[in-house]
Amino acid sequence: QGLLLLAAFVALLALPLAVSIVQTHFLSPLFPALSQYISALYHIFPDFTSTAPPPFTERKICATIKILLSKGAYHPMTTAECIRQRVSCRRFQEKPIPREDIRRVVDLARFSPSWKNTQPVRYVVVDDPVLKERIARECIPGQGFNTKTINRAAALAVVTYIPGLSGQGDAPLTEVQAAGWEMFDAGIAAQTFCLAARELDIGTCILGIFDADAAGRLLELEGQRAACLIAMGYPEQWKNGPGARR
Repeated sequence: QGLLLLAAFVALLALPLAVSIVQTHFLSPLFPALSQYISALYHIFPDFTSTAPPPFTERKICATIKILLSKGAYHPMTTAECIRQRVSCRRFQEKPIPREDIRRVVDLARFSPSWKNTQPVRYVVVDDPVLKERIARECIPGQGFNTKTINRAAALAVVTYIPGLSGQGDAPLTEVQAAGWEMFDAGIAAQTFCLAARELDIGTCILGIFDADAAGRLLELEGQRAACLIAMGYPEQWKNGPGARR
């Protein structure tokens, strides 16, 4: 016990020296990159830090890193990582998704490409448990698997499109290609939505078997038609990636 106390005392004496060495030889050379990284974090996710906005002093950046680590710092994924690690999740934690994170996902999904930039796709996100349960019960006929997925999810995104926008125009092949192109645009938007969610550690599962007419009536989708549903939530466990790809 005496040796342990002595070791603890020596460690306390050596701590300031260790911090100084780390700051001098590791932090200071990395300061420009760290400052740029934290500045980007502040502008993208200002709620992660309670410090003043950039520019950061070296002392302030140390304090900010400490705050970020204590709250679970945001570590941006590369595009390749995001694509490889997006998987269809059907089992979720009983944990709500913050509204601000849902807004971030929708905001990024808005940048999906569309026919002649007509932007026909809309997103209706349901996080009310009662309404979500009604969708699962009334709009998923005979699909117990999908019903369970919706009920387990923290939220349900309904990807819709405005009929008559996509596939229209006077290009030579427009009329031939027009049929079904709105679903093509909705599909691009749905995948963009899922990738944006994955970067925030939100799991998703695209569901295509549902009654679009019933969903339209229940959600009062005037002038819109539901293309697909996306279950959302924090997975019970992340898989390493999707199954084998050909």
